[in-house]
Amino acid sequence: LFFLYVGVETALGGWVAAYEKRMPGMDSSTWALAPLVFYLFLLIGRGLAPLALRRLSQVTISAGGLLCAVAGAGIVAYSQTPLLLQAGAAVAGFGLAPQYPLYVTWFAATFREDANWLSTLYFGGAALGGAVLPWLVGIIAAHTNSLRVGLVLPAAVTASMVMLLLRARPRIGAA
Repeated sequence: LFFLYVGVETALGGWVAAYEKRMPGMDSSTWALAPLVFYLFLLIGRGLAPLALRRLSQVTISAGGLLCAVAGAGIVAYSQTPLLLQAGAAVAGFGLAPQYPLYVTWFAATFREDANWLSTLYFGGAALGGAVLPWLVGIIAAHTNSLRVGLVLPAAVTASMVMLLLRARPRIGAA
């Protein structure tokens, strides 16, 4: 989940700017707002997540957020106007917001004493995901001559994360 999450966040946050600049009516000198909107809603969602945790379980928030991110990434991939792209980026950013903090919490709860030395592997894997998934979006886009097709990858990966989440979450009282 660490690998996939960081990869999806980096891929969406990075490629939405290129996609926005390629839209009709946008030129290369236009300032791309989609990454700003994506990261703004990621920040807002991280701020609101503790409030949601008072009423909902960690698993509910994580799964709901991932489903929201799937919808947002799908909107991004199939948007044809900058406004729709920015709306999709906002939805995706908000849905991805609670994921990383929850995964770190689950990691610490699962591995307890071994979490210190194992964290090197997990956070290294996360960094690798941040390099691999955006690169794959670019490879797919180059081979299909369509960034839209490449942007389907983050949506598909996020959908697979929902299934992994339900299988891999820790079975602790707080989850």
